[in-house]
Amino acid sequence: MLGSWTIVFLLGLGVINAAAKDIRVLEKLGFAMPIGLGIATLLLFGFDLVGLPMNSSSLLIGSLAALALATHAAAIPYYRTWFAGLKNREKFSIRQLWPINFGWLVLMGCIAAVVYTVVAKTVFWPVFIHDSVNGYDFLARVIQAEGTFNNSIFDPSYPLYSPRTLYPPLTPLSFSISYMFGHDSAKIITAIFYVSNTLVFYSMLKRYSSHLAAALFSLLFIITPEFAAFSALSSPNPMCTFYSAMGVLSLYVWYRENLNSYFVVGWLSIILAMWTRTESVVFFAAGGLLLLLKTIETKQFVKLALYAITGIGIFFFWRYYLANVLMVDNPDNIIKHLYWDGEKLGRMMAKVKAVTFNMQFFGVLVYLFLAMVAINAYFHIRYREGLALLSIVILPWLAYMFIYYQLDTPYTNDGAVWIESGYKRGLFYFFPLALFYCANNRVANMVFNKWLKL
Repeated sequence: MLGSWTIVFLLGLGVINAAAKDIRVLEKLGFAMPIGLGIATLLLFGFDLVGLPMNSSSLLIGSLAALALATHAAAIPYYRTWFAGLKNREKFSIRQLWPINFGWLVLMGCIAAVVYTVVAKTVFWPVFIHDSVNGYDFLARVIQAEGTFNNSIFDPSYPLYSPRTLYPPLTPLSFSISYMFGHDSAKIITAIFYVSNTLVFYSMLKRYSSHLAAALFSLLFIITPEFAAFSALSSPNPMCTFYSAMGVLSLYVWYRENLNSYFVVGWLSIILAMWTRTESVVFFAAGGLLLLLKTIETKQFVKLALYAITGIGIFFFWRYYLANVLMVDNPDNIIKHLYWDGEKLGRMMAKVKAVTFNMQFFGVLVYLFLAMVAINAYFHIRYREGLALLSIVILPWLAYMFIYYQLDTPYTNDGAVWIESGYKRGLFYFFPLALFYCANNRVANMVFNKWLKL
């Protein structure tokens, strides 16, 4: 079991060291498992397309091991440089740790305690939520039993599928891998992503702010009530949070610093987000905006073309697979023409407001973000500071609202579930972006990088 997960980790790490070697060590540790697991699900799906069994652990582990060896072989030039650099490094001295920021130590202790508690709760309790029992986990168990994605759940003579089994397949395939590796529950997957969210987000924050700010805003992220709760359940939303938010943040670092390694991990993450949940298309668009701005600046179109072709390709591939292989209708309830219904919009926004500003769901996070926008409004307008960063928070949210407006529901009491469940959990994807903005603006930089910096 441990050896199998080590191979997945090494595969992700090999891909990173071969293609994105310049990202930070903490980011490598955080990205390795999600990228390795995402590649494993793509490989499993490829097995199914060519007629190989999806439930053969020896076939999967052998293939992953071969890929891991190949990627690490491709990273040999990086390893040579890295080991050579070790010889020239200064010897570590305990004095380098001084002065110690005790506020940072307290916050890091809180982060460690929260992560341990959520992970322990995750792996202790079995799968029990309806969406997973009747959807993701159910499909994963049938895949493991029958060895194919197009299994008896989709038998037209006795169909057992639900809307939850028609989402892109990264979640059920990840769950099936955990069963293939010998686990009794698939919740180890959500635990992995909770830890990865914490590691990568802290490192991303630290890139432009102090350790104290990184610890504070990381803690605010992982203790957000609904996000922490669903990270302890067998839900795909925290998984998609990682791929969507960390992918967009990586593309933002690339946009700002022109570091190709961050383009690679950002592109891979966004592709895997679209392999997880369809609504992540709004973050595909946000990343595309950053690429478009960079393309206009540099007049180099290769990255934009690669990003667009792969993202659009995976989106339409899944719709083709549903219609022509599984031969099921995806009840997305989307109205496919533009229209105006002010009364419907008013009812929808009333429900959105009630959910978005509910402190029981999201604590102070939304209020903090809006306060930071208001405080920095002068600098945004007068000096055009941070507009790209603010855009990748606001524009995807507006696109997200547009999707809900296009749903074929009047948003009366019967239609409240769209907002009170789907929209509420979809907000998780925006939280790292909003908190990253809170830590990276004129006022926050002054507070944390000058006044509170030791």
